Amino acid sequence: MIRRIAWVAALLVSFWTAPAAQAYVPPSAFIVKSVAQKHAGVKGVRIKTQVKALEDGKPVEGATFKTVTSYDPQRHLLRCWAYGAQNQVLFAVERTRNEFPPVIQLLLQHDVAELTKTLIGSGIPIKQEEELLALPDEEQRRAAEVTSLKRWQGTVAWVIGNSSNAQLWVEKGSFLPLRFFSGDFEAQFANYRHFRGFPFPKTLKGGEPGAEPSIQEELLDHTVGPVTDDLKGKFPSGLSGEMGMTEAGRDAPSALRRLLENYFKHLR
Repeated sequence: MIRRIAWVAALLVSFWTAPAAQAYVPPSAFIVKSVAQKHAGVKGVRIKTQVKALEDGKPVEGATFKTVTSYDPQRHLLRCWAYGAQNQVLFAVERTRNEFPPVIQLLLQHDVAELTKTLIGSGIPIKQEEELLALPDEEQRRAAEVTSLKRWQGTVAWVIGNSSNAQLWVEKGSFLPLRFFSGDFEAQFANYRHFRGFPFPKTLKGGEPGAEPSIQEELLDHTVGPVTDDLKGKFPSGLSGEMGMTEAGRDAPSALRRLLENYFKHLR
């Protein structure tokens, strides 16, 4: 264990003292660990948001809803409800551990192993400590990392991945996610708000990579503390039908139904 800790320290120093022509970028596993540590030490999180569909950068009339998300990090349990204009439940989900979409893992997950596993499964090339230890020297360990330092909308970011199919962008100074895309979906995060040290983006936009966003989520409120009451009982409590789209959701206009389906597929 002591030897391994010493190696990690040496690796970080070696990255830091790389030639000036080669920009310093921390190991990918260190970046992901730093993201996860932003979420450590809380008993629960409750998040309220407003979600709307976008078309050519403008809101789609009638395609909007509000959400309440409650998350217990000790139990790895999340529940989310979507509410319509008349406060009726349109959609509801319960997820545990590896059922979380990658985007919500980036924003809530404190378990480094779970987050790393999810990101690797999404195509993000994170090089774990054991992989790097197996290489013969520091030069080859640095070369094995698929990382870079780039600028995103005026912000300097660590970037893991160089594929057009999957990348994670993390703000250099804060280690907060800025941009994530994998497969057919891209999420962009902006203007984080902190409550008792726990960060959550005020604005989240999503859609096809490289295209205009089709979903926009605005943070209304988020609090940190026990969420036991939200997670009691069988789910969904008081709803007719199975978890997912409710009768009110199925009766909603097609644009709103599509928004609900896309949101709960990619963001919750």
